[in-house]
Amino acid sequence: MIAILKKLSAVVLITVWVTGMVFPGVALGISIGKEKELAEEFLKIVNEKFKLIKDPFLVAYVNEVGNRVVALLPAQPFDYHFYVIHENVYNAFAGPGGHVFINSGLIEAMETEGELAGILTHEICHVMRRHISDRIDRSTKINLASLAGMVAGVFLGGGSQIGSAVTVGSMAAGQSAQLKYSRDDEMEADQMGLKYLDQLGYGPEGLLTVLKKIRAKQWYGSDMVPSYLSTHPAVEDRILYIDGWQATHPLDRKIGERDSRRFERARIRLAALYGDAELSLKRFAALAEQTPNRALIRYGYGLILARNSRYSAAISEFTAVKTLDPSAGYVLSALGQSQYALGQYAAAISTLTSAVRESPDDPDAWFHLGRTWILLGDYAKAVDSLERVLDLYSQYPQAAAFLGEAYGKMEQLGPAHFYLGLHHKEQNNFRIATFHLKRALELLRDPIKREKAEAMLKEMDDEGRWGKTGPSRSGKAPQLQWTPDASLLRREPLFTRALKGGIR
Repeated sequence: MIAILKKLSAVVLITVWVTGMVFPGVALGISIGKEKELAEEFLKIVNEKFKLIKDPFLVAYVNEVGNRVVALLPAQPFDYHFYVIHENVYNAFAGPGGHVFINSGLIEAMETEGELAGILTHEICHVMRRHISDRIDRSTKINLASLAGMVAGVFLGGGSQIGSAVTVGSMAAGQSAQLKYSRDDEMEADQMGLKYLDQLGYGPEGLLTVLKKIRAKQWYGSDMVPSYLSTHPAVEDRILYIDGWQATHPLDRKIGERDSRRFERARIRLAALYGDAELSLKRFAALAEQTPNRALIRYGYGLILARNSRYSAAISEFTAVKTLDPSAGYVLSALGQSQYALGQYAAAISTLTSAVRESPDDPDAWFHLGRTWILLGDYAKAVDSLERVLDLYSQYPQAAAFLGEAYGKMEQLGPAHFYLGLHHKEQNNFRIATFHLKRALELLRDPIKREKAEAMLKEMDDEGRWGKTGPSRSGKAPQLQWTPDASLLRREPLFTRALKGGIR
């Protein structure tokens, strides 16, 4: 697989070139305003080229850890956002405008929250010191031919780094190298980051540990060298510096048990739902046998069993979790999903109702409660549940589609078209999204939804996206027909189908 940094380097260069066409003189220096505009374009391309994990708990947790650091910073011109990329290569990267990315494989390799905080803090300091903005500014003189070579190398050069390097060519590769942090950048980010980690009670130990893990990965072969090492130079010097800093800065307090449990839950959920299905099943089966009294291990085993459609066994594991830890309200959503999968709809309603009562801010529980109400024909309750989902987590996969279905069954076609338009826009089906949103504007009376529909249409129109999927061959607009959605009748839970590739 092409290393993430080469992809991101191309993304940055493409965006800089486009921005330079619109804003002549950007090469003289990127202002805060221009960097924000650059960040918007950057995010659009990243969303098209990378698979981001949108699991509500995982996203919220990583943002929670990152924002603890942000809270210590002086006033910032950016809002910080943290993303998990579904990628096994060890990497973390700070894009323009306060957008920080970390790969799922790197999180899985961690053992403590301090390691996660260490990596995120380092990237936050790169953003705060605007290191990437400086690198982008130095790269704006790349000519169009070199840019075209880089684009070809990154996106068409094949799966290996060697293959892409050959396709890119030396000029484009040289420009790509300019985007890498310097030794001075790394030292400055570490010096600042260590102070923030100390204030939070983490200390330098986590950052030191994870850097050693990244360094060790390269010993397995050239094709296993983490992308992080190619963009963050002088890792050996950094390790020596952090080790020396630790010796002269004794930590007088540490993060408590409350944080380590949340970290363990996040890592277990990441491995069970997003790791290799076969390997994860074997791993959790062995761990559950070795440590049958560890509730979080049994929770992970239940998740991977459900992912492999072994719902009865999953229910046994989730039930065991609740017995081992009566306070484990997080397990109820997963239990309700497995009950739904087995056709135990009354039990699923009861369990998921308890789940939202114990964890009212859990969009996952609200979503599965809503889709169960749709199956049972109570569309008003389904709408209440699914709208709560989007209030809590606006990018929840498929929530808008199910809301459109529920409103359609209630013959409220204005909001039905609105939510179907929102869903298709998120899926990049822009022609269909445009049809639904225009139809929604004809039928809606809700001023807030009308304003949102108009904003989405303008966004697609401004970017020339209306015809991205191409016009229909018949030239006719898609017809809206309220027939039972086959996906609603499947017994398999949505998150399982999503992981199998059935939903994107």
